[in-house]
Amino acid sequence: ALSETLRFRGGEILDRDFSPHFSSALIHKDLGYLQDLARALGQPLVMGSAARWLFALAISKGMGPLDFSGVGEAI
Repeated sequence: ALSETLRFRGGEILDRDFSPHFSSALIHKDLGYLQDLARALGQPLVMGSAARWLFALAISKGMGPLDFSGVGEAI
């Protein structure tokens, strides 16, 4: 089964249309909140930290305002 993101944005992703629905900058911010919560609870957040790093990379390449579905383009 396809994820909701692929169902909703699949064609746009294939066309490399990353017009914003939910920006990479907002995902990065929210992942920061998740890291803060995990730290407060004493829980590791390995994949969340890796994801936040990828969004930071995208932002450093000027992709912050673009949709989160384009984060792979930053690599």
